[in-house]
Amino acid sequence: MKIDYIFYRSALLMILCTLLSYQQVHAQGCVGLRSITTNNSVQGSALLDKGDLQFGMGYRFFHSYKHFRGTEHEIIREDLGNNVLNEVNAFDLLITYGINKQWNITADLPYSFNWRSSLYEHGNYPDNDPDGTDIRRSTNTNGINDVRLTVNRWLFDTYREDAKGNMNIGFGIKAPTGDYAAMDTFYYKGSDGQNVYREVDQSIQLGDGGWGFSLEAQGFTAFSDALFGYFNVFYMFSPMDTNDAATYRSNPYEAFQSIPDQFLVRFGLTYVSPDLPGFAFNTGLRFEGIPVEDAIGESNGFRRPGKTVSVEPGVSYERNNHIFSLNVPIALYRNRPMSVADQQYNIEFAPEEPRHGDAAFADYLISFVYSYRLFNKKNHGMMEESLEDILN
Repeated sequence: MKIDYIFYRSALLMILCTLLSYQQVHAQGCVGLRSITTNNSVQGSALLDKGDLQFGMGYRFFHSYKHFRGTEHEIIREDLGNNVLNEVNAFDLLITYGINKQWNITADLPYSFNWRSSLYEHGNYPDNDPDGTDIRRSTNTNGINDVRLTVNRWLFDTYREDAKGNMNIGFGIKAPTGDYAAMDTFYYKGSDGQNVYREVDQSIQLGDGGWGFSLEAQGFTAFSDALFGYFNVFYMFSPMDTNDAATYRSNPYEAFQSIPDQFLVRFGLTYVSPDLPGFAFNTGLRFEGIPVEDAIGESNGFRRPGKTVSVEPGVSYERNNHIFSLNVPIALYRNRPMSVADQQYNIEFAPEEPRHGDAAFADYLISFVYSYRLFNKKNHGMMEESLEDILN
């Protein structure tokens, strides 16, 4: 009984480690998802007791370059060299406080470095280049993104010896702290071919300019002593319609940036190896993106709605108070549907030849998270005595 109980507790920690990558609802390209940290074991789902603290640092990277219009891969863009390139290096600092063994609260402070390279945004006039070739230039942003505060609750007692699974639900508030109108230099875009300083593309903006709230849930169940199933569901509601950041696009319905909803669904299996103490290996599927229309409020303005389905292998390691997790979602399916602005434009200006915007997507995402737990010694002294009674 003692061995089974200790193994279950270790397995529970490992399952939570595999949920670390759930924090990254991310932009895997031009689809402008903000860098938001959602529920994970560093954050809301941490196994913390009253007075415990957990500090986490998350990092993620992607490089997008493949253009999709609907589900069609426009490979000609890469062949011609006029595709858009996006790179994001994003960090999250997370602090979780245990209210009690079932409730906790997390503050998330995200920061990102973003780079975007293109031809069309910088004049694309060969005469402006002394070599007589097309001009590829870049714009950049860096700074604090939209911060979040999330409250989570485990539905069942996290210390039950006979438990075969558990489920966690959460509610979060997102504040518009990131700059949604960050600016940089665009080359040869003025009326006389001069350089201009203006708002960058939505995909590398630091925030969306709107308040939002999220509902989320995650859970796991044991199939055997070493094999577990897990799931995550996350939805960010953004009731506001548009912000006042200009886009400079030709479609009049895209004059300003939209403030879109975001979603993520994730499920899979985790294997906890008896021969490798502390390690867990997971694989599963994740479905994420920006919907065409928001669940609450209007969906006007410029947005690149998009959906990505990825296979997600990962590994995690837990030792004492330290947790490490690495996940690499690899895209299997990408879709850039028509936006509301596309549809509005087609009705008024192009009923015979419908306009359908595209978006650049990444092939994969690299996601790494490290966390460290600080236990309330007084509370855990009483907990250890209780565990000794159970084990004996």
